[in-house]
Amino acid sequence: MSRNKLKAVFIAFAKEAFRNKLEVFFTLFFPMIFLLLFGFFFGGSSDYQKPSVGLYQTGSYDISPVIEDTGAWSLSLFDDETSLEEKIKSGDILLGVTFDGEKISYLYREGDVGQLSTIEMARASISAAVEK
Repeated sequence: MSRNKLKAVFIAFAKEAFRNKLEVFFTLFFPMIFLLLFGFFFGGSSDYQKPSVGLYQTGSYDISPVIEDTGAWSLSLFDDETSLEEKIKSGDILLGVTFDGEKISYLYREGDVGQLSTIEMARASISAAVEK
């Protein structure tokens, strides 16, 4: 089909569609009404809180500024690994990061299936930021 024929067919379909007011309503305005209704009822029902990340580090290199500079995580520093593990088990901290100067280890609750994608994203972004 040539370009001129295709253009003529498109114009014919557009004219037919805009002559029918019901079709215009269901094509343009009905989806907008759904967006407004669902946005009004389900949007803003809870304030967004940054996922919490706990950090315990023993090495000389401090990675806390690297994690804080991303702005995506709420960072809490811990003095020992056991207190970090307790906070993870209680659900106060989503992801625990331990860093000994060379190796990064991650701690999280494996039963928290709803947060696995957030945990994986945090692991990937923290590892990438530290490797820079």
